[in-house]
Amino acid sequence: MLKVGQLIKPEANVVMLHLEKFAVNELKWLDPFLVTLSLNCKSFSESAFREVHMAKAVSGLPKRRLCIKEIQRRRDTWHSSAV
Repeated sequence: MLKVGQLIKPEANVVMLHLEKFAVNELKWLDPFLVTLSLNCKSFSESAFREVHMAKAVSGLPKRRLCIKEIQRRRDTWHSSAV
């Protein structure tokens, strides 16, 4: 039950990314394409230097689940990579 003034935080955020793909057989980068993901706010795995979030492809990729790793390079700087 909600109390007056209490907010409900969403479980997922919608993220739009421009990705590039490398064609190994042609040895060249292909044109960037737009991908929309539904990214879970809560990480399902974490360690001292990384957090892993689950994501679902909404558009731009086949409908599947992805793991997005956030790697901490320095104390307050995070870098994301998709697996």
